[in-house]
Amino acid sequence: MVDGPRILNLDNRLDLIENISDSEAIERWTKVTGLLRYTLTQKRKKLFGIEGNIGTGKSTLANLLEGEIGVKAFLEDVDNDPVWKLIIETFYSDRIKHGSRTQLSLIPFRLRQAKDASECPCSAVIDRTYWADQFVFVPTLVQDGLSQREAKNLDKEYKKVYNLFPKVDLMFLLTCSPQTSNQRIIQRARGIETTTVLTQEEIGEDHYLSKIGNLYQALPQTLYDKELYKGPWVVINQDKFKIRDLAHITVLLECIADELKII
Repeated sequence: MVDGPRILNLDNRLDLIENISDSEAIERWTKVTGLLRYTLTQKRKKLFGIEGNIGTGKSTLANLLEGEIGVKAFLEDVDNDPVWKLIIETFYSDRIKHGSRTQLSLIPFRLRQAKDASECPCSAVIDRTYWADQFVFVPTLVQDGLSQREAKNLDKEYKKVYNLFPKVDLMFLLTCSPQTSNQRIIQRARGIETTTVLTQEEIGEDHYLSKIGNLYQALPQTLYDKELYKGPWVVINQDKFKIRDLAHITVLLECIADELKII
């Protein structure tokens, strides 16, 4: 057996439901949502985490899980929280100049978000963890010119929170092509994002979204090797998954229920 993270690729399940009837989808959806909602809100408290490139739909998935099975969603509130907005705007004004300061300022936000989620009376899901900051965004900054001194200092600060971050029971990794991320960022038209490298530069191997996407692909193995998270990952290909399709939603929820041994 190969030692490594447990990866549950949703594509394999989606391939099996191409011809599912509406009535069967409704029957299966009704069963799985009832089981998950009852278990996760009244019997077993679980903490889920969502990771994925910019624009892959992390908040959308978190809100879906909240609506479908009753887990409480804890989101990055970039659109409504003025502090979040200022952090993001400052970062994109000069990523290298403000990169280290931005990552340091995000650490207490990540801890507070995760702490609030872990103290929720029912199961909860968090949109992003500090793991991506440390192992995706900082390495991308280093590739683009952040000094090794700043990177080492950030690494020291992240290590201080290793034992403070609550245990996560199940992780979701949202993947898609950088072109899809780019188009979704354009469509959501979030302030500063529309005037940055995210949308203004041609998509290629050296594009910011491409670099982040490559590091996200390696994140499950990175966390496994560093013994920070050895639990299961549900990988959702957002170029294929249809979040408004009842059959697709049902397959995702059944995957969760199977992994948590609820079905």
